[in-house]
Parts: sequence; C-alpha cells; structure tokens
Amino acid sequence: MPRKKREWAKGCIYHIITRGNRHQDLFKCDADYGIFLDLLSKAHCRYGFAAMGYCLMTNHVHLLLRMGDKELSEAMKEVLSLYAMNFNTRYRYDGHLFQGRFSCSMVETDAYLLAASRYIHMNPVKARMVCDPGLYEYSSYNAYIGKNPCPDFLETKTILSMFPDGADGYKEFVTSSGNGKLDRQVEMDSKGV
Repeated sequence: MPRKKREWAKGCIYHIITRGNRHQDLFKCDADYGIFLDLLSKAHCRYGFAAMGYCLMTNHVHLLLRMGDKELSEAMKEVLSLYAMNFNTRYRYDGHLFQGRFSCSMVETDAYLLAASRYIHMNPVKARMVCDPGLYEYSSYNAYIGKNPCPDFLETKTILSMFPDGADGYKEFVTSSGNGKLDRQVEMDSKGV
C-alpha cells in the first residue's frame, strides 16, 4: 500500500528534520556540506521555496522552509535523493543514506518560528561541537548576524524584522536561554515525540 501523501500548503513554513540511517554520518568532509547546500540552492530555484534557516549537523539536517507553489515532498525528494546518490557514489557505499522519510512540523505562529530558529541555530552548541553558534560554519546563523553573505536560497528578513535592532537582537535572542514551553515543544517535535 502506498504511503499517505504529506499535506502541505503554499506559503506555509515547515521545520524539517532528516537523519542518517542508523545514525551514520551524512557529511564526512567540507565538500559534502557544500554539495548539500548547492543541491538546496538548485531546488530553491526549481521549487520556489525559501529557506528561513538551516543547520547541517554531522548525522542530521534541520531546515526551516517556506514553501512556494510546488509540493514540499517533491522538493525534499529531489534534494535528498540526489545527495544520497552523490554520497554513495563518492564513498562507494550501497543502500539507504537517510533514515526513512524526513519528518516535518508546520510552523503556525511567529513564536514557534522564533523558537524553531533558535533551536536550529543552537543545535551545534547543544551537541557540544562549538561553544557559540557563530563558530559553526554549516548553519544559517552567521548569515543572520551579518558575519557571512546570505545564500540565494536563504530568506532572513521575516525573522530579523521581528527584532527592533535586527541582527543584534536576533543574536541576543538565540544565545539567551530558551527553556520555555514552546522551546520544549520544538525539541520534542525534532525528536519525533
């Protein structure tokens, strides 16, 4: 029996998580991260979504995507299948790279959007990979705070407009302790609870 099609709506924002099969690494070197981001950029052009945030961790990926006219599943299928084929070819692997289907949660409020953005950008800090989110180069955080140029597929204006002092306010928000009910909900959604 075929899987049920994921529901999606034009203009809606989704927090998407995909993980390596059996917790295996999805990225082994800098080039791998670049290939994934290049595929995301190409899919952005083809499917009309805007990434509002991302973090490529060693064995999983977080994306915040605002969808355009095309389906979320089609865009993700293209990015993930092309990346898996490239990865398996380069490393001479067989089988599944990703653990099942990606998971996603619809972002329905500005408060949830901000909590998801903070969660995504603080993920490398929580994993003890870095002590500050600005030290992790495979996330959109440095584009948000003006340290790096903004890639063509990344849209930061919506979130930054929620802070009177823009990037400085966002930086303070992300690095502040976010242990509220909404932050716990985002964390549970990320774990599939």
